[in-house]
Amino acid sequence: MSYHQTDLSTAVVLIAVAIAAMLLSWIATTFVRLHTIRNAMFDVPNQRSSHSTPTPRGGGAAIASVALVCVAAVAVARWLPYRVAIALLGGGGLVAIVGWLDDRHHVNAAWRAVAHICAATWAIAWLGGVEYVRLGHLGVIAGYLSDIIAVLAIVWMTNLYNFMDGIDGLAAIETIFVGAVGSGILLLGGTVGLAVISASLAGAAAGFFIWNRMPARIFMGDVGSGFLGF
Repeated sequence: MSYHQTDLSTAVVLIAVAIAAMLLSWIATTFVRLHTIRNAMFDVPNQRSSHSTPTPRGGGAAIASVALVCVAAVAVARWLPYRVAIALLGGGGLVAIVGWLDDRHHVNAAWRAVAHICAATWAIAWLGGVEYVRLGHLGVIAGYLSDIIAVLAIVWMTNLYNFMDGIDGLAAIETIFVGAVGSGILLLGGTVGLAVISASLAGAAAGFFIWNRMPARIFMGDVGSGFLGF
């Protein structure tokens, strides 16, 4: 089989993964929405909100579940090093669990920060650390300081993505776009395992978007936005 034939067959796999993830996420969001309504997990609008009526939150649990299952499957298929899978499963799982608890019961901001730092540290440790970080004209920072910067960057992104949740479809659409484009770039770079995971994120976000498009019938909540930020 030629290189181009192999590349084409892998692209078909990515598309199949995205479609499967979309269907699973759409179905899972259906059940998550019923659960959140029964347990009164609502995002009540305030002066800074873009929505006007209480809306269920926590739908991102469907995205996180589908993506984490995909990570595990890719690792079992040996398309992904186990250390990378452990970094993503442990760190992403912790962020998702804390986010779900926050959506349901509210977790103190300090404890959320501790959990996010632990998740980021776990991921960087299992990835073997960061060799160096280039900070523009400031030069290159290496050693433990580069690892600390990487941990802080992950924590920052984990929380930054959360600001998009609450605006109908915005966070989901960005995930679809970044996941699809990222999957293509990773495939061209020969990183098939991560390409599959990225495709699953795009598909899972698409399935969730069916429920989240305007007017949104459910929001991601911290379980989804934090997980995607991570």
